Amino acid sequence: MTNILIAHVRRNVVAYLALFVALGGTSYAASANSHRSAVKAASHAPAVYAYTPDPAQPLGDGVFAAVHLKQEVFDFGDMHGSGDNDTRIVAPRNGTYVVQATAIFAGGACGGPPRVAIIQRHLKNGVTFNADHTNSGTMCNEPTRLHAGAVVRLRAGDYLELIVLQRSANSVDVGGSLSAAYVGS
Repeated sequence: MTNILIAHVRRNVVAYLALFVALGGTSYAASANSHRSAVKAASHAPAVYAYTPDPAQPLGDGVFAAVHLKQEVFDFGDMHGSGDNDTRIVAPRNGTYVVQATAIFAGGACGGPPRVAIIQRHLKNGVTFNADHTNSGTMCNEPTRLHAGAVVRLRAGDYLELIVLQRSANSVDVGGSLSAAYVGS
């Protein structure tokens, strides 16, 4: 039986070699096309990174305020607002988004109460949810960076904002960044 199998393989070695090359080429082409499709889809997925270069937005004691995001590193999908809406990242399509935020507080009073950063989700129907928040006490005149992140479901037209609060006797300058990337439906 073994001799018959060896004889068959020897007679058909060229045919088997051609079959393996053909199948390998087909799987390579399928893999390459799949990779190109994934890259194309990823390059067209909505994503944005908007920020304020320096903490220069005055924030009074006990005041909640949305951080104005003056510049963009990138904005695929026209998600970042401008003018009066420069605090917003607007979802262009329904789906799941990964969101990251950093709030930057300039120095403040010694031993002041907490500083807070909130990623707030605003739905088209007017309902507002906090997607994530973080807080920190302040040190004497030290800048503070607070980071928050979440995975959220949004519908087209819903928007996100970075909301900040600080509690001290004085006004403190704030800035920050907000990014969002669509990861699927």
